[in-house]
Amino acid sequence: MGNLTIISDKESWNKIQHKLAEPSVLSDFSMVNAGTLLFSEGTAAAEAVLYEESGEILFYPYLKRPCPYRSDMFDICSTYEFGG
Repeated sequence: MGNLTIISDKESWNKIQHKLAEPSVLSDFSMVNAGTLLFSEGTAAAEAVLYEESGEILFYPYLKRPCPYRSDMFDICSTYEFGG
């Protein structure tokens, strides 16, 4: 069974970037974190899902923002080139 982690700090994020077979500047913490500037100050945060299993890595960066209708919930939106 694999390991699922939510990454939200720059130091951990950078360590994961170095593990990727083909790291992209678009998945760099600074690039994703810049996306938070599109929202009201302090309402969005850069995060990424890291899933590791049998030496394989899935790394999915996103922006986490509050749900406008429920204060106890959040929404995520993709950053450039990571949407489906």
